[in-house]
Amino acid sequence: MITQGGPGSIIHIRADENDFYDLTGRTLRIERGGTEQAPVTIRGVRSDGSVGYAHLHSDRTPWTLPTSPETVTDTSQWNPGGDLFLVASGAQHIVFEHLDLRRAGNAIKLSDRMHGLTIRNCRGYNVRRFLEMNSNIDVSDVVVSHVTVIGFSKHCFRCRGTGGNWLFEAVSANSGRQDGDNFAVGIGINEMAHGIVIRDSEFANCHDSQNRYWNGDGVSSEEENSNILIEHVVCHGHTDGGLDLKSSRTTVRNCEFYDNKINVRAWGDIALINNITRSAHLRGGVGYAAHIGVYANKEVTANLRIDGIKMLEKNPDVSLFSLGGENATISVVRYEIDKAPGTALIRKDRASGATMIANPPLL
Repeated sequence: MITQGGPGSIIHIRADENDFYDLTGRTLRIERGGTEQAPVTIRGVRSDGSVGYAHLHSDRTPWTLPTSPETVTDTSQWNPGGDLFLVASGAQHIVFEHLDLRRAGNAIKLSDRMHGLTIRNCRGYNVRRFLEMNSNIDVSDVVVSHVTVIGFSKHCFRCRGTGGNWLFEAVSANSGRQDGDNFAVGIGINEMAHGIVIRDSEFANCHDSQNRYWNGDGVSSEEENSNILIEHVVCHGHTDGGLDLKSSRTTVRNCEFYDNKINVRAWGDIALINNITRSAHLRGGVGYAAHIGVYANKEVTANLRIDGIKMLEKNPDVSLFSLGGENATISVVRYEIDKAPGTALIRKDRASGATMIANPPLL
């Protein structure tokens, strides 16, 4: 259909009340696309022409979001599910909209380099990953906007390879505590991906109890990533970091973090501006709960600058700052702290050669 329609074509998938498309054993493979001026659009629409969400599903083990946000589901023995869409070599400038993608291993998978991907006004439910991509490919000029995903057990969105210019906007990703698949994360950024904006979004309840140290983050980045902006984002309920950032030239502003083991974990060149952290929560695994942690390893050392932060903590067993790693540094200006009596301001962790400067002094 894309070949017949050419650039600028619009493909409708009927989305009337009883239209459910079972793609078990079949993946919709896309090998053609549009141009920057005339993208190809694949959208759900009702037969009367009004907006509707086309429901496509594969064969992932059925699941329903539990009533309690603390209920954990073990997915280790599940059927992970097949892929729904595979965007393959030759496809450029594709728009997905008004799709309801369910019970998939990968709702949308990118297998080769491409430019100009837009996913907007879509929903996902019970997927291993909503957006996956192969390693070390150039995928650039990507917009993920107004997308809600409930239930995932790996990266909800994976951003990696060598490409840049990615925007995540108005995204809501709730893992639903699907455990047993080794490392759930709302947005996982790695390899050489750069030039990424995440704004006006929420990431919740990533749960990973597979190892002694429990992972599970809202947003994570690695040392090769750079030029990342995170703003107006809320991260809560994760068994590790609200944010876990090893990237360089990374700015986090006007965000809120709560109910995570460590609300913000910083390993790279990070600036926190006008953020709120509150009520850190250790659910399990080794370690302890804290609001802000700075660390170092062989590849990267934290240089964290905080300009404006509000910290609220009622549990005296929680530390506000965790200092770890030789040569890591943290500077703090413009802060407001409201803590329970006995709450530790600073806890030194592991190789505790970190340097902390606060103005005015914290102690």
